[in-house]
Parts: sequence; C-alpha cells; structure tokens
Amino acid sequence: MVVNGFINVVITTIERRFGLRSRETGIIAGGYDVASFLCLVPVSYLGGRPGASKPRWLGWGIVIMGFGSFIFGLPHFVAGPLRDLGAEQRGTCFLPDAFGNASTSGLDECDSDNSEKSYGQSGFYVRAFWFFFIGQLLHGAGASPLYTLGVTYIDENVSKKMSSVYIGIFYTMAILGPALGFVLGGQLLSVYTDIFTANPAELGLTPDSNLWIGAWWIGFVTSAAVCALLAVPLLAFPAMLPGAKAIQAEKVSEAHHTSDSKEEMSSNLRELPRNLASLLSNPTFFFLNLAGSTEGLLIAGFAAFLPKLIESQFSVNASLAALLMGAVTVPAGGGGTFLGGYLVKKLNLSCAGIIKLCMTTASIACLFTLTFFLHCPNVSMAGITTSYQNESWSNMSLVAPCNEDCNCSPNIFDPVCGADNILYYSPCFAGCSNESRLGDVKFLSASISSVLFS
Repeated sequence: MVVNGFINVVITTIERRFGLRSRETGIIAGGYDVASFLCLVPVSYLGGRPGASKPRWLGWGIVIMGFGSFIFGLPHFVAGPLRDLGAEQRGTCFLPDAFGNASTSGLDECDSDNSEKSYGQSGFYVRAFWFFFIGQLLHGAGASPLYTLGVTYIDENVSKKMSSVYIGIFYTMAILGPALGFVLGGQLLSVYTDIFTANPAELGLTPDSNLWIGAWWIGFVTSAAVCALLAVPLLAFPAMLPGAKAIQAEKVSEAHHTSDSKEEMSSNLRELPRNLASLLSNPTFFFLNLAGSTEGLLIAGFAAFLPKLIESQFSVNASLAALLMGAVTVPAGGGGTFLGGYLVKKLNLSCAGIIKLCMTTASIACLFTLTFFLHCPNVSMAGITTSYQNESWSNMSLVAPCNEDCNCSPNIFDPVCGADNILYYSPCFAGCSNESRLGDVKFLSASISSVLFS
C-alpha cells in the first residue's frame, strides 16, 4: 500500500512541494527495487536455512519498512509549514504607473531567497531528495523477506491443496494494498498539507488549484505506526506451525521428474555461488524468474508514472488520477490474482497447467497495450513549447513584450488557458492586469488575449 500506492500517488505533489524533477522522483521510486535486489538473495538464503525463524525475519523486515515510512514523511516536519504563494501573491500584471514605478502585488516584499524556499531548489529541498531516497531504500530492504520467506512459510505450513488458495489470498492482498493506497492517497491529497496551521480557503486555494499541495505525508506517518504494531505478533510466531512437518513429508516436488535429483543445498554461506548456479541451470526456474522480472519492469513504470500521465493528458487533479488508478487496480489486479488461485485449486492444475494459464492471460493482456498509442497532443505553452504572438521560434522565452514590464516570477506556476487555446505559465506571464469574478469563475483580461479560468 505504501510503496506501490501512496508513493506513486504523491510523486507529483512532492515534485511541486520540494522542487524535484521527474528524473529525481524516478530515482526515488527505483530505490525500492535497488534495495530489494541487493537484499533479496542474502535474506532469502539466510532466512531459508534449516533452523532459521522465517517469522522473525519477516517481523524485523516490517520494522525496517516502518522506519522507512517514517523517514519518507520526515521532510514535511523538517521543512515546516509551507509558505504558500496564495491568491494574493500569485499576482496579475501590474504595469508601471505614471511615475514609472511597478507594483507586483506583494511579490516585491518577498526576496528571492524566500521565493526559492517556497517552491525552488533551496538547500533543504535538495537534501529532501535524500530523505525520500533513503526511505525508499529501507522500504526495499524491509520488504525483501516478504515475498520470499513469507510465501515459503505459507507453503511449508499448509497442505498442497490449500497452499494455492492461501498464496492467492496473499498476492491478492499485495494487489489490493496498492489499490487501497491509490484510493486513500488520493483522498488525502484533497486535504491541504498544512492541515493544522493554515486554512486553504483564506489563501484562495482549492484541490483543483495548480498551487494546491495535498497532505501527502499523512499516509507515511500512519504506515510507520501500523508497521510497528504488526511487527509484534509476527515476531511471536513459531518457526514452524503445528503439523508442518507432516505436511512437508507428503509434498512431492514437480520440478524434477528423475530419481537422481541433487541433494539438499548446503546452508553454508560460502556455498551460495554454487547453489545459485544450480538454481539458474534449472530452465523452469530461470524462465519463470525472467517472466516475473519482465512483468515487474512494466508494473513498476506504470505504477510510478501512470497517475502523472493521467494528470497531464486529461487535465485532472492528483486526487482524481489516484482514484482512477485505484478503480482499475482493485477489480483487475485483486480479482485476477484471487481468481487465479481459485482456478488452480478448482481445476487441480499441475505446474505445467499453471504455466499455460499464465501464458494465456499474459497474451490477452498484451493486446490491450495497443491502447497506449492513443494519446492527446502536447499542450501548447507560450514561451516553452510554442511562441508568443508575433514572436519567432528562435526567441523562446517566458518573457515577451506583453509581460516584460510585469516583473513576473518564474517560481509561481499557475497556468491559465487563453482564448487562443494557448496555455500561459501564469496570469502574470499572460499579461493579465485586471480580475473580476462571477460566482466561482474568475475572469482575467490580458494584454495578449482574454483568459478565462475557474
């Protein structure tokens, strides 16, 4: 729920709040996979040795994940309340008066250092990247026992007939968790980040405002507390449940059909390279892992940046984008995983039958990837992707003759759409000098064109 839910939902929010780039948030998202990759083999090998307590490894993994969530949410408290550039400071264009003096509606009172601290790359916000990255590394390290030792513990302690059901439930929860994270995270983003110290209505901000920063941190603080509570019962579980030895004695491996199967692998850490080579020489094991890694590559990219793509392509806020992702993930991911486990039990499928089922469903899913070729064209933004009126492509800049006397701040990103179907960086850069309201709709008159936004 945290790694593949909350984090993916709040990526665009922390980009705006701490001045991060998509490249940096991509590195942050990848920190989980880096730590998992580095910890997976030693954790699964050491935790799977005879006599090792898998629940103890799982419990300490949950503790590490909780600590990672705490660190991930820490920048909100270290940075302090957001000094938001609200409605009265985002500014329209104030041209020079008769004496040649220009006013910027309060912006002159804010020095460049304070403006940078609001939305720019000040010293702390550069360091905030490391808070997020270290938090993700701890998430990855803590989760490494979950999908290896956790599944093994289930398989070792339940019958062959029921193991597919329990493992199906386990992976269903692994799908429903991120889906729930998308839904809850989206709802939290509709709450203003400084929930206890600021009233967004007084700042003229709503969840649909481009300057809105949602309460991205609440999910991580809650996760840290929940992980601390869950770790206690996990650490109390025995290494083997009653009756587990009898169940293991009845199970026969379907991966080997010959009677000359190799002896049990040594638990000595020095034998790890040889044991890894033995596993990788098993074609079934190798190709199943290759398929899983390919699937993981796609899911990681979609989960991290598909909400951001929905926001930009369909001009919706982060809360709605997260809700849409959750609405798709819950029935498709959760239902599909649970249905797969049920079919394996109902049809009593062997290993070969399970692989054929996976191939069939994966082939069907590939057909739907063609929908990604349907997309909206890039938005024309004056001074960035298109030129201002009467300006040439060779002079691409936010500053144009219509706004050069407005003293507009590039740190204030509040895009407005003009009647010419061109997006402007802010009302100030659009040359808007007058403002009037009709209900909840704001009208701005500009020196370039008439601009309307709500």
